[in-house]
Amino acid sequence: MPTESAVQTKFIKNQRPVALAIGGLVALAVGMGIGRFAYTPILPFMLENAGIDTSDAGFVATANYVGYVLGAVAASVGRLPGSSRSWFLGALFTSAVTTAFMGAVDGVALFSAVRFLSGIASAFVLVFASALVLERLARMGRPSLANVHFAGVGVGIIVSSLLIAGAKNLGLDWQGLWILSGIASLIGLLLCAILVPPIQSPNVTAQANDGIPRSLTLLILSYGFVGFGYIITATFISTIVRMEPTVRWLEVPIWMIVGLGAAFSVAVWMKVSAWISLKAAYVLAAAITAISVALTASADNPVLLVIGSFAFGLCFMAVTAFGFMLAREAAPGAARQAIGIMTVAFGAGQAIGPWFAGVIVEQTGSFTVPTLTAAVALMLSSILGGLWQPREG
Repeated sequence: MPTESAVQTKFIKNQRPVALAIGGLVALAVGMGIGRFAYTPILPFMLENAGIDTSDAGFVATANYVGYVLGAVAASVGRLPGSSRSWFLGALFTSAVTTAFMGAVDGVALFSAVRFLSGIASAFVLVFASALVLERLARMGRPSLANVHFAGVGVGIIVSSLLIAGAKNLGLDWQGLWILSGIASLIGLLLCAILVPPIQSPNVTAQANDGIPRSLTLLILSYGFVGFGYIITATFISTIVRMEPTVRWLEVPIWMIVGLGAAFSVAVWMKVSAWISLKAAYVLAAAITAISVALTASADNPVLLVIGSFAFGLCFMAVTAFGFMLAREAAPGAARQAIGIMTVAFGAGQAIGPWFAGVIVEQTGSFTVPTLTAAVALMLSSILGGLWQPREG
């Protein structure tokens, strides 16, 4: 039975690299930009009208990230029945359905259950989309198009922000916002089915061939700190703004500002990496993300808040993308497994972050402590990334 890599080599000439990269963009927009992050701009409406508080909100977010970790573990299994593309499209469908279903349930328990399933789906989308798209682009000799693929998270954030802002003006409540987001995700699924074509073989198995090198250990640990550090801001930035009267007018556009930075993030940082190396760019982007998160702690200052939010968007997606790319380069024979393990570490950090923030905010009434803790974690990530040596072990 041929592996997917062998089949890709045989049929690579039939693929269209730009269309494939756009398909990856749409996939990440659906599975991550909407499936993972629509919670952020919808959360303030839920806090007002869904009968939950910030501690509940942190618990629901953590349920999503626990699902994300478990999904990443499952997605990194060496052998799965069927093709990677089937898992990829199935995960997109599940992400769309669970997003819409958030508008049909009520209560912390049901919110958590649905977001848990959504987290599993998001992990599968990220792992399989990245493995499929990055591997095919590399075989086509177009690895630079990875910046288009990873722009999907920012594009999804922008699209969801625009949808939610427009729907808010039309009077939709939080349930309607979730359902609308789910419908947008289903449209994205249809586009992905067209733009990411099947490999022309009926007997492809979704598997990896080689083991994960020990040299990834420090990078994996660094990536876990990224997950913890960025997710507090990514989950609560709209809520942080809503809690501060002097900048509440930024509640809707602030998430769009983050998305705008994220949409251009990988393209900008790919140019930087060409000057200073991929590893150095990862380290620098993590450090700047730490600074940007610290700036968002100054929520009463609109200038610093906007600068911090844009810089956050401009850097956090580059750190995420470059972590994957470094892992794929360090484990070329086991790209999906390497990406999966990195996602597990990332997701573990994410699972802790919202819960930690929610508990601290309930006790102090402020996001200052969790935000500054997140900035420290991101700086630790940068340091560990700098210490990592790809060829050791």
